[in-house]
Amino acid sequence: MASLTAPVFKGDDVSIKYDAKGRGHVSPRVPGLAETLGKEVFGVKVTEKAGMYQISFGFNPAMAQRLQRVDGVEFNEEAKAYDVPVGMKDFVARAVSDMRRIYLGDQEAEHDLTKLAEQKMDGAKVVKPLRSGQNSHGYTGPAVGENDIFVLQHTGKEYFTLHRKADLDRAPKIGENARIQYQDGRGKVQDKAQSRSLAHSH
Repeated sequence: MASLTAPVFKGDDVSIKYDAKGRGHVSPRVPGLAETLGKEVFGVKVTEKAGMYQISFGFNPAMAQRLQRVDGVEFNEEAKAYDVPVGMKDFVARAVSDMRRIYLGDQEAEHDLTKLAEQKMDGAKVVKPLRSGQNSHGYTGPAVGENDIFVLQHTGKEYFTLHRKADLDRAPKIGENARIQYQDGRGKVQDKAQSRSLAHSH
C-alpha cells in the first residue's frame, strides 16, 4: 500500500501500473463504450444518433490526435463534437478507451503539480493559461516544476500557471525565468535574462 499513488479499498474497480521506481499508479477501471453511451465519463461523452457516434470532450491535443486516427472521423462544427459512423464501432471503442486513459493521466499529472505548488506556498492558486489573444502580456516567472505533460510556472504572488508542454515551442528549464506568450493556442517561450541582454546589446 505504501508504494501506491492512492489508497485502494475492498470493492474498488481499479488498475495498478508500476513504474521503474516501483511506485504503483492507481487509476479507476475505464468502462466500455456500451455502458457509458450518453454519459460523460473521464472527460469523454459519446452519444449515438442518425447512424453516427458523436464524441465530445474538453480541449486536449493528445485526446484529439488519438481520435483523429480513426477512419471517417469528422469535426461537427455545429455540435462542437466529432462524428464517426457507427460501423466503426470497434475502432471508436478503442479510441475512446485510450482517450479516457489520457484524461486520467492528465488529471494525475495536474494533481501532482498542484500539490507541488501547495508545498511551495500556503494558499497557492493554480490556474490554466488563456491560450487565445485575451492575455497579450503573457506569463512571466520562474519554472518551478514539471512532469511529462505539464510545466508549472510561478507567475506572481500566490499564482502558479500550469502550461501544457505540447502547446509550447519548448519547455522552460526548471529555475528559468521565462516569459510565455500565447498566440492562436501556441505558447512562445522566451528566457527573460536572454531577452534582457538582447535588448541591451542593440
